[in-house]
Amino acid sequence: MPAPRDIIPEVSDGIYLKIETVGKLLDDEKFDRALVEMRQLEKRSLNKYERAAVWQMIGYVNGVLGNTRLAIEHFEKALAAQALPQFAHQGVLYSLASLYSGEGEFQRAIDLLQLWFQYEDEPAADAHMLMGSWYVALSQYDDALPFIRKAIMLSELPIESWYALEVNIHFSQGNYAEAVPILKSMLSYWPRRPRYWNMLADAYLQLDNEKATLDVMMTAYNNSQVTDTQRIMALVGLNMAHDTPFTAGSILENEMIAGVLPDDLVNLKTLLQIWLSAREYGHAIATIEKIFAIENDGSWLLRAAKIQVKTGEWRRAGESAERALDAGVDNPVSALLLQGMALTELGEFAEALVIFRKVAAMGDEEEQQVAAAWIRYAEEEINYQQQFAVASGK
Repeated sequence: MPAPRDIIPEVSDGIYLKIETVGKLLDDEKFDRALVEMRQLEKRSLNKYERAAVWQMIGYVNGVLGNTRLAIEHFEKALAAQALPQFAHQGVLYSLASLYSGEGEFQRAIDLLQLWFQYEDEPAADAHMLMGSWYVALSQYDDALPFIRKAIMLSELPIESWYALEVNIHFSQGNYAEAVPILKSMLSYWPRRPRYWNMLADAYLQLDNEKATLDVMMTAYNNSQVTDTQRIMALVGLNMAHDTPFTAGSILENEMIAGVLPDDLVNLKTLLQIWLSAREYGHAIATIEKIFAIENDGSWLLRAAKIQVKTGEWRRAGESAERALDAGVDNPVSALLLQGMALTELGEFAEALVIFRKVAAMGDEEEQQVAAAWIRYAEEEINYQQQFAVASGK
């Protein structure tokens, strides 16, 4: 297509008045009447410029009325006439390119806009983005990126969809390193977008930088931007992998309390393992109580008793062991041993002897040996206390 030229339009007075009348109709949005007037004008004897101008106007009105193919036809005629001044020629090129893109003819749209770029002194950001988006429509991402970047650079204000388009291209091509700085910029403008936090975390994960992934997800979580349950569980897992079990447990427990994650057995058992890993035994006992409330299985209380023995909470250990026996356990002897040990440590030797003698009567050989050792110890303590009482005159 020939280049636009600096043409000085020549318009007769009669034609000028007619065009002026049509212009007023267009200003008043009386498009149907304007189209009738221009059709009549088209039939008259016109010079080259006048005819090109009429075709341009007919193309414009048909575009407004949604008659795309007619608009394209008349814009093409206007360009082919090679009679429009440069500013008008450029306007028709731009409009025609947009119409072709609307019809899905992106390559034709690109070809026309490339001509427009050649003769446009300072193409605006929107024009660059149009070209970039049309290349994207043809899956020509490498050609699209320079135009999209230029559009972003020229734009006075950040436009979210433009940034998102570039990021999506990088993700589709696996260029995660290039996506990272763009996503960081996006989050500086739009920090309340969970999707961008997720994409940044995913980009770091694809780059085998789990620590950065964890940092991003924790920042997002602390700003209430991790709302997807799978993402929350992934964050719990990442904290466990990076040896921060207390944080993992706090997240899981808080989300269960908030109702974001179900307070079910699967999550409770996961939470218990996390608290045990973190050596947060108080939290672990509280979690066991919740599990027991659902399953009513005394083995959970037996597990609580073992933890309480480990932490020296003898009174509570004895109570947990007794509750385990009441609820029923597969091996009651284990619960009796724990109960007896707790009573012994509390100095309640007579009560402990009763328990250990039950173990001696019920347990297997190994359990009987353990019970016998505790019985000897309890009896020695009782004898010592009696001797001390006699010696002190009590």
